[in-house]
Amino acid sequence: ALGPSGHSFMHGQRFANVPNVMEYIKTLKSGSRPVIPDESDMNDRMTEAIMLGLRTSRGIDRHQFAARYGQTLDAQLDPRQYELLVESGHVLQEENVLKLSEEGIYLADEITRRLLK
Repeated sequence: ALGPSGHSFMHGQRFANVPNVMEYIKTLKSGSRPVIPDESDMNDRMTEAIMLGLRTSRGIDRHQFAARYGQTLDAQLDPRQYELLVESGHVLQEENVLKLSEEGIYLADEITRRLLK
């Protein structure tokens, strides 16, 4: 990753660059890499996958999610909010994929906040 707060995943490890611009520059000038370990846990990573997946036109593949995290996508979602958002047409169920409608994309952050338990 490049720049302050940039995040990377390499060789099975997640890490981030320091967020402070001055510290980032100072560390680079000293010849060191300005990285800090990523302390996120599995729940954080599932939340991130849902948030990022809903922002794409592809959406989230339920099978891939379960294979990657060992838990179903539905287990992470608030069933009442999910039902309301499907009924409103903001969330679409296509085959094995959960995604946002064209209108829903504009509300992605709010929809994600509502969907997550």
